[in-house]
Amino acid sequence: YEGLPNVLLEAMASSVPTIVSDCGEGVREATDQGRLTTLVPPGDSDALANAIEHRFAEPASYLNRAIHARKYVLENHSLERWQVTMSTLFQQVFEGQSNDMH
Repeated sequence: YEGLPNVLLEAMASSVPTIVSDCGEGVREATDQGRLTTLVPPGDSDALANAIEHRFAEPASYLNRAIHARKYVLENHSLERWQVTMSTLFQQVFEGQSNDMH
């Protein structure tokens, strides 16, 4: 139940096909709303087993998504991207506070 699961991002950045419990917005954000992984309901062992079986029955589709997942992580969750995002956010907050003082 991590807000933004780092192990998922690391797997995706390494082009590892993933099967993930759909436990919140963080998972959906990290997987481009589920398009880059297989989402299963949390606690549903049958759905997880079926997803694992499907992964090995249809490896090409999982490997293809893994390639796209790596690109998505590098574009949206890299350290450089986070630095730009956080810098922009801090600048907006600072400018908002400066305007409140006038």
